[in-house]
Amino acid sequence: MRTLTEAIKEKYEDTGLDTDSAVGMVKVYAPRKRNISSSSDDLQLPPRLTMDYENIDSVGDETSLSHMCRYVKELDLTKNCMKDWKQVFKVLELIPQLVFLNMTSNDLSKDTLPADCQGRSFHYLETLILNNTNVTWDELSTILPCFPRYGILQELHLSMNQYSSVEIPSGFCHPTLVRLYMNDCDISDWHNFSKLGQAFPNLVSMTIIDCNIKVLPDEASFTEFSALTCLNLSHSNFETWEEIDKFRRFPVLSSLRITGVPFLEETEAFVRRQQLIARLPNVTQLNGSNISDTEREDAERAFIRLYMETDHPPERYATLEKKYGRLDPLANVDLSISRSMNLLVKFEDKSEFMDINLHQTFGELKKILRNFTQVPPSQFVVYYVEMFEGNPKDTRKLVLPNLSLLSLNMKIGDEIHIDRK
Repeated sequence: MRTLTEAIKEKYEDTGLDTDSAVGMVKVYAPRKRNISSSSDDLQLPPRLTMDYENIDSVGDETSLSHMCRYVKELDLTKNCMKDWKQVFKVLELIPQLVFLNMTSNDLSKDTLPADCQGRSFHYLETLILNNTNVTWDELSTILPCFPRYGILQELHLSMNQYSSVEIPSGFCHPTLVRLYMNDCDISDWHNFSKLGQAFPNLVSMTIIDCNIKVLPDEASFTEFSALTCLNLSHSNFETWEEIDKFRRFPVLSSLRITGVPFLEETEAFVRRQQLIARLPNVTQLNGSNISDTEREDAERAFIRLYMETDHPPERYATLEKKYGRLDPLANVDLSISRSMNLLVKFEDKSEFMDINLHQTFGELKKILRNFTQVPPSQFVVYYVEMFEGNPKDTRKLVLPNLSLLSLNMKIGDEIHIDRK
């Protein structure tokens, strides 16, 4: 085990970094081989500091750390050995300009919160990642007020914390949070997620991948999610189209990701996308692809033809029949040419299957990929990777914004890779 101060010195004092020409880096004045215990008064660090897998269990020399990190804005402490919340608070206090802190896979299950933590205030932090830390709901309700109610903490990650319920104290409210990630949880009752909407009333985006949710409340209007426009419930356990229909009731929901649901995967990708579009008139972006007016009309007309001979058509059918009238069956319809393709998209340590609309340009796709990367399109490059028997066969860098995706002749199994510039 070692301290954060020791690990930083060991990693950066001997780098000999010449960062005058590096974008986003501050200038470093560091002799190449200085003893770890020597003064670090002249050592400055890049604003993005990655200290993962370094066996760090504490802060160490506070004066030295504070001076070295005075320009640090992002700190990644993934897979270290910090088990004491007091040390986490010291990090926040000693690096006051932090806007991003990643504590993933540090076991913070012990009740070690400082007695006076609610009297502290951190005004700059925008993103807090507590994945796989075993943080409890009681600890969260104590920690979050340290980030002022009208400050700028906007993004919270709570994935892989083995939650089976949401136990936020009644009346707790943190209105600045707009993005919440809580993947890989064991929650099956939607009423637990409703508590999140009440605690974070201005949520715009919520991602809950790999949960056990099967049903949504029958008569719910989901008013607790009055600001939620983006929802990702991929790899959930919904079992019927009737459950999918309920997404129409979210007040302002416009972007939905819902891949990897077993009963949906039984339907061919093109037909599945048409069904989802026809059933959800409020959704304008589905599984990462924008829905054009033409695609929606085609989907709604196909929905009418699919159910017009059935005795008990879905609830949505009556509305669409009133809109278009009763349609004649199509003759010789060839559904073998898909309008969309379900491809694996990879960016850094993230990967996700997306329904890619082939009737769009690369420029349009790149704007959509911004939601996946959380990086402006001007700051990443995109590659189309043609696969053969599970291995890359050909890689093509996509540059022309007006390039039609149809011209790439994409096929199932191919991938899209994204790199930062």
